[in-house]
Amino acid sequence: MMIMKKGKISIVMLLSLACILTINPSAATAKQEPYWHAHTDFPNIIATRLNTDNKVMYCGQTFSLKVETIGMKKKKIIWKSANKKIATVSSSGKVKAKAVGKTKITISIKTASATYKHTCKITVTPAWMNASDLKAKYNLTISYGKNIYKENTILIEPPEDTRGQIPYACISYVPGTLETGKTYTTYTNNADVRYMFDGTDILFNLEDLDKLKILV
Repeated sequence: MMIMKKGKISIVMLLSLACILTINPSAATAKQEPYWHAHTDFPNIIATRLNTDNKVMYCGQTFSLKVETIGMKKKKIIWKSANKKIATVSSSGKVKAKAVGKTKITISIKTASATYKHTCKITVTPAWMNASDLKAKYNLTISYGKNIYKENTILIEPPEDTRGQIPYACISYVPGTLETGKTYTTYTNNADVRYMFDGTDILFNLEDLDKLKILV
């Protein structure tokens, strides 16, 4: 009879934990923290979670995935990337973005009696380049413009002999396809802002030309 009572108590505690950690979203979202996931591992009470299940990164960036557990004294964690060409993950959970695209990281948490899995979606975007790197890579001239459509226009211009081939108002390059021989133009209002034109994502700051960055 005592065994049955302990068993019932354990089940009640496990169900209570599941309700608090998984079913009640307001408790989890109040602090904007990831959900805990309760698992049945009778008679133990076990719960696991990642620090995030969705991460957007840029090429070359690194990020540490972390696993938190409740009720696990001994465990082994295995990390695996679905596509190592997009992003890799180390044995300690360090993710490195390699190329533009999407993949997922699978985390297997192994105990003596069971294995619990989590996944984290990884989206890798192109990397930001600063002005000097941009000029060196594409042989472009970057300068201020004052009288083209709006004041304080930033111009990204190709070499002198190819200028004028595309109207300044035309923003048509797609990230990853920036080419010498074309003219790319945008404008802002003296602040760090982003504009999206036909697949172009541009970040710049007129206070310092060296801070100009183009997503390529």
